[in-house]
Amino acid sequence: MRFLLVVFAVAAATAVPLHAQDTAVGVSYSLLSLTYPDQIPNGFGGWLTWRFIDVGANLFPEHHPIIGRQTQLFAGARGGFRRGGFGAYARVRPGLIHFSERFLAPEIGCVAIFPTPEACLIDSTNFTLDLGGTVEFLPTSRAVVRIDVGDTLIRFNRDELDSVWRHNFQLSAGAGVRF
Repeated sequence: MRFLLVVFAVAAATAVPLHAQDTAVGVSYSLLSLTYPDQIPNGFGGWLTWRFIDVGANLFPEHHPIIGRQTQLFAGARGGFRRGGFGAYARVRPGLIHFSERFLAPEIGCVAIFPTPEACLIDSTNFTLDLGGTVEFLPTSRAVVRIDVGDTLIRFNRDELDSVWRHNFQLSAGAGVRF
């Protein structure tokens, strides 16, 4: 995580002034590799960039038996450079992830009774932090192809107990239009 923060700081410090067509909107396919619980949902989403602001939303519609469906929403800062038809950016985006099913919280021992005690379950909506990078290709003056790679940290609340953070790899690829 320190490495990603250093990369972001360097990218932000060396960012070139932005020009016209600094607003872009697009759609993407996303893959989220959850380390807890061990699931790999995939889905679709959209993104919007405006100058140094990066906003993204994803929906993972497949209903997994443990976690159900997931929805993500992020908004944060990005910094980097653009040269000709290529751009590379580091980003930090806080946000939320919603699980349609509640499941056992990580690192907690629970008695096997039914119904499961509330203290054993995570909240359905949890804080998340996306640390990563974006590569953009500009095949024309208005089109953009975007690839995002990052570490999506999820903070699992555990009722009265302290929270637990989990690292999760996330990959998204998509296309959009610049204004």
